[in-house]
Amino acid sequence: MSALVDGWRERPYRLFFPLGLLLAWAGLAHWILFALGIDQAYRSIYHSIAQVQGFLTCFALGFLFTALPKRTQSAPPTKFELLVGAAAPVLTTAIALPEHFAASQGPWIVLAIVMLAFTLRRFMGTRIGRRPPASFVLFPVAFALALVAIATIGFYGAFHLDFAVHQLGRTLLLQGVFLLLVVGAASLALPQITRGESVPDWKSGDLRALVPHLLGALLLVATFVIEVRGLTRTGYASRAAIVLALLLQHAELQRRPTKPGLTRKLLYAAAWMLPTGYVLAALFPNQAQLGLHVVFIGGFGLMVLAVGAHVTFAHEDRQDLAHGAPWQVKGLAVLVAFAVVARALAVVDPPQARLWLGVASLCFLLATLCCGSALVTTRRRAQQRPPSFDV
Repeated sequence: MSALVDGWRERPYRLFFPLGLLLAWAGLAHWILFALGIDQAYRSIYHSIAQVQGFLTCFALGFLFTALPKRTQSAPPTKFELLVGAAAPVLTTAIALPEHFAASQGPWIVLAIVMLAFTLRRFMGTRIGRRPPASFVLFPVAFALALVAIATIGFYGAFHLDFAVHQLGRTLLLQGVFLLLVVGAASLALPQITRGESVPDWKSGDLRALVPHLLGALLLVATFVIEVRGLTRTGYASRAAIVLALLLQHAELQRRPTKPGLTRKLLYAAAWMLPTGYVLAALFPNQAQLGLHVVFIGGFGLMVLAVGAHVTFAHEDRQDLAHGAPWQVKGLAVLVAFAVVARALAVVDPPQARLWLGVASLCFLLATLCCGSALVTTRRRAQQRPPSFDV
């Protein structure tokens, strides 16, 4: 057991990516039961919590626990950090299932505090061999925002404040936090993975280099305030513009991938889905779920599956898979595209919404099986030698 845990500390993605896939099933299987008429409950809040604070969070943790120590030449996550990271998404999802939504945030508060400390130590700490890029300041900002969002929801419940306060906390928690994590990661991952370009280190003490990232985070949060104050279209449109500006400025999204490999192309496409989805939400505010699910499925969902496969290929020293187009990656690409279309049909075809929700969920769950197959196959065939990739 000790050897297994030590292996997870060295390569945390081996623990968190499979766990994330399992939580995707926890968050989506009920829609299939709903579509079949087996489960009559419409579990939209549980679905949101399971997908964001469970499935997506596990992939974010797998990336952060793997990439941050390697980039900063610092210590791997501790056993305690691994325990909290693995337990919190599972507990949050499990407690949310019987609709104990307030209690479900308890484990996630602990996770946010642990990750705030983990990311701060590797950004501002003295026991690191190399400074990370300036964009990594968004990681501690994201987990600090999570604490603020949960506190906002708590204040709403305790003091019976305006419902807009609850909406603000909820949207910040389920959208804003992950947007900041994605933008921070994309500033390194897009140039490095898709074009093989290194990103300069942040020079300690150069606070001016942090200003664009902190200002971007502040403006992004402001778009949620605008949205919940009733200016829905303006909120979505400004969010699309800010996300696009940040990705163009710090990840040079306008530049296409130059390195071969389908996972790289999917990562690039997924990044474009983020502003695209918010543009659609702004154009059709009465059907905003259409655009938002382009963000969540075509953006976040496709991104974490593509990155999960690529990181595994890279760190298991399977350059042939990273540079190629394995059938599993082709399969997940097609299935995620079908899931986006089916989820859109659930919005534009209300009489058949239950059917389309089931189809969208089934397609995405099949995509997770493709991703899982890629992870398992890569592990089985990988040679036991140090990884040669720097991603």
